[in-house]
Amino acid sequence: MKKTTQLLLAAALMGTATFSMAEKTLKIGVEGAYPPFSEVNKEGKVVGFDIDMANALCAEMKRECKMVQVDWDGMIPALKSFYR
Repeated sequence: MKKTTQLLLAAALMGTATFSMAEKTLKIGVEGAYPPFSEVNKEGKVVGFDIDMANALCAEMKRECKMVQVDWDGMIPALKSFYR
């Protein structure tokens, strides 16, 4: 179950990133409720392994990134909205 959740999160991250490539800032949807992969710290910032990986990919692509916190239940509808 945990592996499936991780794969779905990775797919959601990649999907969100793919659809916003035309914008200057790359927006990546994250939930922030799966430590150590993503969690919200005391300052309200989303941190964790997934965030570090996303930032490393953005640095490699020389793109500015913004992590957008989205509830898990809203992740798929948010991705579907890009098709409309």
